[in-house]
Amino acid sequence: MPAEIEPEIWKLVFQAVSALAAVAGITWTVIWAIRGPRLRISLLDSSGYRTTWGDSHDAPPAFIYHIRVKNKRKWVAKNVRIKVTRINKEGGSQGNGEQRAPVCLIWAAHPSPKLYLMDVLGLDEEACNLGYIAKNEQMFKLDAMDPARNEQNYKWPPHFQGFLNGGETMQVELVAIAENARSNALHLKVSWDGQWCDTSDEMEKHLVVNTIRP
Repeated sequence: MPAEIEPEIWKLVFQAVSALAAVAGITWTVIWAIRGPRLRISLLDSSGYRTTWGDSHDAPPAFIYHIRVKNKRKWVAKNVRIKVTRINKEGGSQGNGEQRAPVCLIWAAHPSPKLYLMDVLGLDEEACNLGYIAKNEQMFKLDAMDPARNEQNYKWPPHFQGFLNGGETMQVELVAIAENARSNALHLKVSWDGQWCDTSDEMEKHLVVNTIRP
């Protein structure tokens, strides 16, 4: 009889341990939700920031567009990366289509050694580059990189479609992921008719960046 009862006892012990582990996991999730950082991402500037692309005296004019990453609680969000989770392109030479690629946006502060990782302090915010267009290139590009290529000169993965030629439209889905937090999903639509203008007010009519609903 004792030999027959022993497996049942171990079964009950295993079930009890599993239940305790589940409760511990739920408890940690609740504590994280209550006491951890809370990230919120949004479009910072739909008109872009007018600058030059490069430091030389003949550097071409450019517009850079940014994402705001806000930590709404007092706890530090550690090693935050802005992940590009989905891209949909319309009007391109290769037709319409969806792409998922292992890329992250580059922080405006260019942290070292990893341009895509940065702490966001409690009750603070940081800017992350969304993309840019330089007059001499005549193409909008996401300022993104494959983390696996951090130390390489060319930082896009093969066949990455994170760019726009004139007459094309791109929908982008982004999310901020930290070691101890995750943000809302941000959905953006970027369209460019191919025309360049030297002022933000005029350029905004031709390169349009909007927040959209999924």
